[in-house]
Amino acid sequence: MNDLSKDIDTALETSAKKVSDSLTGTVRNIAKDQIQKLKLDWKIGFKKLSEAQYAKCSRVKTLLYRYEPADLTKIYVPTTFRIGRKNEIKEHALISNVINGKRYIISGLAGSGKSMFMRFLCLHLLTQSNKPFPIFLELRDLNSAREPSILNIITDRLHAVTGDFTPLQLQYGLRSGTFTLILDGFDEVKSDFRDCIEKEILGISQTYPSCALLVSARPSSIFDSWTDFFCAEVAPLSSKAVSTLIKKLDFDLSVKQKFLDRVSDLYLSHKEFLSNPLLATMMLLTFDQYAEIPSKIHIFYEQAFQTLFNKHDALKSAFVRQSYSHLSIDDFRRYFSAFAFATYLDQVFSFDQNLLYTYVVKAKTPRINQS
Repeated sequence: MNDLSKDIDTALETSAKKVSDSLTGTVRNIAKDQIQKLKLDWKIGFKKLSEAQYAKCSRVKTLLYRYEPADLTKIYVPTTFRIGRKNEIKEHALISNVINGKRYIISGLAGSGKSMFMRFLCLHLLTQSNKPFPIFLELRDLNSAREPSILNIITDRLHAVTGDFTPLQLQYGLRSGTFTLILDGFDEVKSDFRDCIEKEILGISQTYPSCALLVSARPSSIFDSWTDFFCAEVAPLSSKAVSTLIKKLDFDLSVKQKFLDRVSDLYLSHKEFLSNPLLATMMLLTFDQYAEIPSKIHIFYEQAFQTLFNKHDALKSAFVRQSYSHLSIDDFRRYFSAFAFATYLDQVFSFDQNLLYTYVVKAKTPRINQS
């Protein structure tokens, strides 16, 4: 913690100077003693905020760490991204682009590591001097608000931690490029609020062009109209990255070694699962229980289904994902099985919205559903 405190102090010196320059240059009608007070409040308050954010982002729960949070810095594996179909970009390059002003949507399926990266980015920026100060927000926290607003909740959080923070200070920080807004889980915002939160994000992007901004979400066509943002899709883990992840997990050493001995072969036959950090961890747990994957693959698929349906979200504090089907897990399983069966018979493996709807309706018919 001593080293962390020194790193944060160094980073805050730079941030404080940057916002001070913005205050002095912008607010001509504020007395000098007022400016000095704002500068003092900034430095003292953000020391507390830095430590609070570091504590929050450095502790995570996963399927393997359900009862006691893990230290993210010990289990994190660097992320690779794809811009478009072919262009890959390494994590350090993307972070450098963010610092230089590019806006990104971090896109990926459940368990791909979006939130882990967003937390890692916050930790990284907290200890770097000459870098924008990070403000990390889980967007699902807006679901309990009467009038959801990103800037309002950030101001309230800053005030709660620092004891003395105003919307005016937030505006100066955004305008001067002192902040990086790290907004995690746009897909976890309630559908009733999503339009207004989308408008606010786009408004922040336009109003504060110097503010670094990232938003994570599951893939969606909604982001096609976000013209200020690059869409960076989390790339699948390579076989080498899977091995690195497994080695970092706190698990029985003999089981890990046996599993690691099988990774190369399993990656060829189960790449869709092993290339996803969440499902790779689940495969390790299945391997531990049954000492084999192929002969018990139906059990693994059942666990994969349950995890994707609700267990992954259950690890997120006080969050229940809104279900548009309003189906229980057993009814959803039955309809989804009918959907998979019908599309498999017709050899249909990709869908536009109309074709998808056609097969959903077909899956609900009694003849298919009872097959």
